[in-house]
Amino acid sequence: EPYLGEYAIAAELKLMELSRIPGVYVGSRPDDPRVWDVAMFLREGMYRDACFKYTLTIPKEFPKGTCAPTVVFHSPVYHPLVNPDTQEFNVQSNFFPWRPQNRVWQVPAYVRRAFMELAEMNNVEPWNKEAAELLARGDPAVKVKIRDCIRQADELVFESLEDSSVKFSRFSEPMREVMMDKPKLAQFQPSRGINSISWVSADAFTPFSEPS
Repeated sequence: EPYLGEYAIAAELKLMELSRIPGVYVGSRPDDPRVWDVAMFLREGMYRDACFKYTLTIPKEFPKGTCAPTVVFHSPVYHPLVNPDTQEFNVQSNFFPWRPQNRVWQVPAYVRRAFMELAEMNNVEPWNKEAAELLARGDPAVKVKIRDCIRQADELVFESLEDSSVKFSRFSEPMREVMMDKPKLAQFQPSRGINSISWVSADAFTPFSEPS
């Protein structure tokens, strides 16, 4: 039974990679594949130029059960769907209950949409009522609070949880030289005549499945 859950999560991570959500980068933790570290870069809207990092945790009973994954931001985020005390995002506003046809990659996609398209969140029960009210009446104070939370996230962008799989480093001259030399180092030719398949297809939860 535990192995089936691991196969299911491996399939979800592959689907996450194939989804190519703009500005969203994900890595699973080696010691616990249920925990994904996510960095979300926003280039439009009221949260433009923001880089928010959060932890997405998949329930232990996955792929069974009706509980959706949880999302908790690493820095204070001012948003109607983010609890101001815990920094948890209201995933249940779009995934309640969690159904068999739901996919984990849809959660980061929904989180991004909630920040890019704030007007769509007007009909959703807010977890930050103050933010929802300020946005509803177009109060200029909301822009100040949003820019402040973007600034706080920016100050922490190079800080990560100890076991995080997504980390950023400050650019330096030695790093620039490595990046410039990377095309030369990347001239690797794979061996010919070697074929292998995964024990789980990218679009299935069944172990030992092959691509159709």
